[in-house]
Amino acid sequence: MWWSSSPAAVLALAAALALSACGFRPLYGNTDRPAPTGVLATIEVRPLPDRAGQQLHNTLLDLLNPRGRPRDPRYVLHVDLKEREEGLAVRKNALATRANLRVEAEFKLFSVDNLAESMIGGRARSVASYDIQQSEFATLVARKNARTRAAQAIGLDIRTRLAVFLARQAAKNP
Repeated sequence: MWWSSSPAAVLALAAALALSACGFRPLYGNTDRPAPTGVLATIEVRPLPDRAGQQLHNTLLDLLNPRGRPRDPRYVLHVDLKEREEGLAVRKNALATRANLRVEAEFKLFSVDNLAESMIGGRARSVASYDIQQSEFATLVARKNARTRAAQAIGLDIRTRLAVFLARQAAKNP
């Protein structure tokens, strides 16, 4: 018999049966319900000020709307971004040699039909460290890289939260 020669196959079959019995459903997999990625593509991301805001805006556009801005958006995403730096490692002469870039985004998702009441909101945070070099240019490049990493982490967090929320909404209203 096939199961006696392949314990891995039996284990995989048992795991698949157990997951299907507990109601597990992949967030981005093929199901009978519409995929959240299709719903995510209907979210319009409002522009953000400053360079950090532009980076987060572009990251969200890439994650939510990889094929471009939605023609007929169903949702609007507002994000308020705050950024601050703090020195970590300090030399005896009081010069910082390492810094943390703390970025916090407060987001709210609105339906196009009701822009007065948010459907979901939350905060996403990221801390990106970088070295402060003697070369000003090297420090600027390191800070820019930290800002990019923070924007990507926050964008992924917001996308995941929105995908879970919209998938649950679709499950409630089939």
